[in-house]
Amino acid sequence: MNVDDFNRTAKILGKKYVPALLKELTKKNWVKANDVASYIGITTATAVNYLHNLAEIGLLEKRKIDGLTGEVWVYRLGTQKYSMELNIEDK
Repeated sequence: MNVDDFNRTAKILGKKYVPALLKELTKKNWVKANDVASYIGITTATAVNYLHNLAEIGLLEKRKIDGLTGEVWVYRLGTQKYSMELNIEDK
């Protein structure tokens, strides 16, 4: 992983509620952002942001399902182990 990707990933993983969010997801299968928000005591908007970012870096899987008011995203852990490797060489 290059320095920019490493820094972005570290920033996402360092957010205040991310450890609690990830821990909660180890207990669940597919969950909606509002459920995650309720479990850990954050706003739904914050949960959406965190879940989206965690999916972007490959920690979570996401898919759309039909909800009561239209399609909604649901998330689950893609892996229970995640490692980062920094390549500091210029290429």
